[in-house]
Amino acid sequence: MPGIEETMPIIPVGEHKYNWIKKAAQHAKQHNSLHETSVLKCPAIFQFKNKGFILRAPYDILLTIESDLDYSWTTSYDTTIFLQGTQPEVHQIAQKQAVTHHDTNALYDFMSSWPKDTMKRILKLNLPWTLRIPKGYDVLMTDPFYKDDDRFTVCTGMFESTMGIGLLTVPVKWHSTQGEYLIKAGTAIAQLIPIKKEKISHQNLNLDTDKNFRRDSNITFLKKNESFIGHRNFGKFKEWLKDKI
Repeated sequence: MPGIEETMPIIPVGEHKYNWIKKAAQHAKQHNSLHETSVLKCPAIFQFKNKGFILRAPYDILLTIESDLDYSWTTSYDTTIFLQGTQPEVHQIAQKQAVTHHDTNALYDFMSSWPKDTMKRILKLNLPWTLRIPKGYDVLMTDPFYKDDDRFTVCTGMFESTMGIGLLTVPVKWHSTQGEYLIKAGTAIAQLIPIKKEKISHQNLNLDTDKNFRRDSNITFLKKNESFIGHRNFGKFKEWLKDKI
């Protein structure tokens, strides 16, 4: 959609402002709890902010769920007027509807379990973007890590460069069978993570027979805990480790 790259561009994950992070920072400041028990100090969780890009809702979408199969929707403006003559006809048809769906035989009929109070149809959020992937890469599309909105979950998929131009329609499980829901412009819809195509070998080793395990484990523990536990600095540890691996 011409102009959408200015009004609601796809952005690096680190630039997206998550409300829960703001609340956690305020809580830590008020309680002076910036130590290892604060989620803000978890070295594993916050690495997600370095992984890929966020695809956001470019406009308000009002979604009305009537049953586990039925729904309706409206957008804050007529999106079709922006698409006339700008894309191949097949893409125009796909994107004229902001929300479409897969029937139950796409996934639900074959699953032995399904989330409670979730529509049986997979809804498709048809966003006004296409994806061109550099040779040698794939792009993983998944649910945004630690997102603010738990009303839906993205059905994870993979785009490959050999598939040509990818249309960014996002299939989601909607976790309600009745109600009216506003997807606000700017809502994180999906996370896109480029992955370099390469074969990676692996080994399954026993810690008693892996000659390097105990040494590496001990060094990791000692380096992380050489100061009082409230003063752990994973940033400095990572810098120290760079030259050791």
